[in-house]
Amino acid sequence: MRSTDGRALVLKLHARADRGNEAAGTRYLAAMRGCGAVEILQDSGRVVVMARLTGPSLGDIARAGAPVRADRLLAEAAAALHHPPLPRITGLTPLAESFRALLDLRAAPDCPTGLRRDMARAQFLADRLLTSQADPRPLHGDLHHDNVIMTPEGPRVFDAKGYLGDRG
Repeated sequence: MRSTDGRALVLKLHARADRGNEAAGTRYLAAMRGCGAVEILQDSGRVVVMARLTGPSLGDIARAGAPVRADRLLAEAAAALHHPPLPRITGLTPLAESFRALLDLRAAPDCPTGLRRDMARAQFLADRLLTSQADPRPLHGDLHHDNVIMTPEGPRVFDAKGYLGDRG
């Protein structure tokens, strides 16, 4: 797909109008454009139109034999997203929401003791970390090698979830 001025675009059509766990991701990307995020051109219901990113993903770079370079570029992309001043973005999903299933989990009566203990420990740690967030900020929420394209302008992120929480 191309814009009226000939620029290559990507159309993302969500299956659900509420966009599921990507509901806040487009708002996040639009606000973070100057920090290395893809340019969002239209955000309407199930439809998102964004600039097409050209270049290999960092995952492609790693799989092609340069994992250290890919890791360094991923760290650079993350640093750019967290470089102050950070924009205020409304409507981000609190990080605790992504842990809701874990925190609400109840073991079945026949659950093995070791597994029950491990799940309780995971719940304890998640609860402790979520209730002690020192520096809540906008988060991509799905930042990994295959969600970063190495463009001629540098690494660009896409496919965000859009959370609000501590980056640690």
